[in-house]
Amino acid sequence: LWDILHDFLSEGMAIMLTTPYMDEAARCHRTGLLLDGRLLEEGNPIEMLRSFPHSVFRVIGDRKRTYDLIERNKDVLASTPAGDLLRIVVRHGKEPGVLSALAGIDARVLPATPSFEDFFLTRIQERDKGEGEKRS
Repeated sequence: LWDILHDFLSEGMAIMLTTPYMDEAARCHRTGLLLDGRLLEEGNPIEMLRSFPHSVFRVIGDRKRTYDLIERNKDVLASTPAGDLLRIVVRHGKEPGVLSALAGIDARVLPATPSFEDFFLTRIQERDKGEGEKRS
């Protein structure tokens, strides 16, 4: 499918695509992130990720203790299970406190590159908490 779409693009055709998959949305030239029929943000996915101020980590450890900790921590903006680890987005500037808390439960924490899914999930949380505003 993506090869066909790239062929159409090379011929100058405009393509409008809807998808629930953030890895697909990240391939587009321009993306609009929608939630409940409202535009959260729009722009070039690469530029959107470049402006993302928060840190992302992969956490390996006791799943229940890790989930309990991050659910209570307001500085963890988003989390996603990924195999036997958990990806978390930590509010910019609040990394030391979150990393210290995770160390306290013997979790292993590794830095990760933000994905478009991390970006989208964080924007949802920011909107729900009234912290984010629509940008374009």
